[in-house]
Amino acid sequence: MNWQKEYKSRFMSFEDAVKLIQDGDTVQIGFGPGAPSAPFFDAFLERADTLKNARVMDAMPTRKMWLYDPEIMEKLKGHITYAPMFATAFNRNMFKTGLAKFSGGIADYSDTRVAKAADYFIFQVTPPNAHGMVNVGTCCMFHKNATILGRKNHLRTVIAQVNDQMPVVNGDTWLPISAFDGFVEYSEPLPEYGRATPDEFSKIIGGHVLNLIEDGCTIQMGAGTITEAVIAGLDSFKNLGCHSEMFPMGLQELVEKGVITNVNKPAHLHRGKSIAAFCLGSRAMYDYVAENPDVELYSSGYTNSVALISQMPKMRSINQAIFVDLTGQICAEGVGHEMISGPGGQLDFQMGAWFSEGGIAMTLIAAGKKDKKTGEIRSSIVTNLPVGTPITVSRNVTDRIITEYGVAELRDKTLEQRVHAMIAIAHPDLRDKLLFEAKKAGLLN
Repeated sequence: MNWQKEYKSRFMSFEDAVKLIQDGDTVQIGFGPGAPSAPFFDAFLERADTLKNARVMDAMPTRKMWLYDPEIMEKLKGHITYAPMFATAFNRNMFKTGLAKFSGGIADYSDTRVAKAADYFIFQVTPPNAHGMVNVGTCCMFHKNATILGRKNHLRTVIAQVNDQMPVVNGDTWLPISAFDGFVEYSEPLPEYGRATPDEFSKIIGGHVLNLIEDGCTIQMGAGTITEAVIAGLDSFKNLGCHSEMFPMGLQELVEKGVITNVNKPAHLHRGKSIAAFCLGSRAMYDYVAENPDVELYSSGYTNSVALISQMPKMRSINQAIFVDLTGQICAEGVGHEMISGPGGQLDFQMGAWFSEGGIAMTLIAAGKKDKKTGEIRSSIVTNLPVGTPITVSRNVTDRIITEYGVAELRDKTLEQRVHAMIAIAHPDLRDKLLFEAKKAGLLN
């Protein structure tokens, strides 16, 4: 049988696809915009109350759906359990109600995590090329590797939503049609995201970040107002590299201006190429990465490998936090037992930059935030983290903490030196209180 006949023989509807889900299955949903479209979830909901003890895992949801509705999920107890790997605005309320059973971990491990857990896996791909290969498009992450590794475990069913609006992206992004048990053809535009506009606060922190960047650095950063402030200030730099989990939305303009050239990367490690595991952005961003020979996507198990990141010259990781304590413990996932995001690739890139020759790992945080109800300024730099708060980055590998008031260099410092450095970048109105608490806790004499 040629590949065209094999492909057509596996055509099915979303209704047919959900019939392949069995009692007790772990159903893995594709990452971000690589997740299946709404009709799949509509069909799934129709069948949900006929299933027993099925579990649904997803990562970085980008669409509104019933899976994130506490009222619906409460009724489906015993039928469907929701076990997300990451929290966003779409599913955060599920954590507040206790209906989300967090199942995440570091991005470097996500391939293996999904491969070990999933019985059923569905994600988006491009239509097949002339050789019977489909492309995972803008979301490589764990899609390809978990499909291959999962077959060695108990992954029974892999379904591809074939979306002719998913761009072909270069890198380790191809799978043969033989890797799939079914194909559902459904065309839909990818979710689009606008770029943030930097405010004055972001510009101040961005200025501190820019002072730690030099020509020839390799950079990892994500999205948001601070990232945009950094991008706006990079025009004067030369020969930067991009090695990231997510492509920054300003990648195209930085390449076109000659700021990012990737020429200083090791010859055997993607010299001349911008590397990431996924991208989100506008239609212009998707058009830019489509079949671009200078852009490549790889599995997060590869891009986020500490061994790989650490080989990048003068690596600069740029990430944000919710809290940092006076000794340098970084929390970027939640407050207490309530999840706000997840570990993602922050620890991976923190460690990679830490071990990179000339590397710097930066953690950005607002020194204080005003309580909307009381108007009181609450410090993001604390003596003690709230009970139950997860530690995303151990203080043993904390490097630079940056607030609007400056940069605290914690690497190779004693605890006492760390405490003084952290208080120096705290909100001025809260420094005396932090100093008192530090002495009371025995951190200072």
